[in-house]
Amino acid sequence: SDPSEYSIEMFPPAYDNGAKIGSHSWGITLGRYGAEEADMDDYVYAHDDFLLLFAASNDGDFGPTSLGGPSFFKNGVTVGAADTALPLTTLASFSSRGPTPDGRIKPDVVGPGNPVQSCEASLKPSVMSCRLMMDSGTSMATPAVAGTAIRVRQFFTDGLHATYAPAGFSHSAYDASSPSAALLKAVLVSSTTPVEFGYTFGRHGPKNLTEFYADSSCCFDAGGAV
Repeated sequence: SDPSEYSIEMFPPAYDNGAKIGSHSWGITLGRYGAEEADMDDYVYAHDDFLLLFAASNDGDFGPTSLGGPSFFKNGVTVGAADTALPLTTLASFSSRGPTPDGRIKPDVVGPGNPVQSCEASLKPSVMSCRLMMDSGTSMATPAVAGTAIRVRQFFTDGLHATYAPAGFSHSAYDASSPSAALLKAVLVSSTTPVEFGYTFGRHGPKNLTEFYADSSCCFDAGGAV
């Protein structure tokens, strides 16, 4: 596809209408960093408060460097899938592995994705469906992590960092009313538990962030469902 489809046609309508986080559960099998990924990175660079998350793909059977495009991009979060029937430090067998072909660590984080309660499409054109089904994939893990990113962003926009880190807040001129995508990514990644080929959240959201809100356990239930 034409890279401009992303920076001109896909991302701007969402961003211009107030979206600050984009969750994308689509891609191609394998690949490498190319014009499409560069286009996405350029867009986030120019709109630095817009966090993009992409599913890592489901080609873990290929072993290392099995990520699918466009999850090779640099300025966002690539999400793999963890088993929910096992400890969440267990990477799902199908979840694509890093590193990227150019040697960067990916995926950035891993979320619950095998299995989770997900949407069930009607498979009929123009027919809407509200049904749910159990399914597995990095496509399921990505929106779960995106939901956590929204909560992290709200932590800053609500000013709660001033409560939990008053010393740092008092000496900072950072405008947390519009936290950058880089900041959200850094908080997500630094709040995780190491697993092979990636990092995973604890059962109730980011391991070290559950104090953000007393009801943070709403992020995931015991089965990993959002």
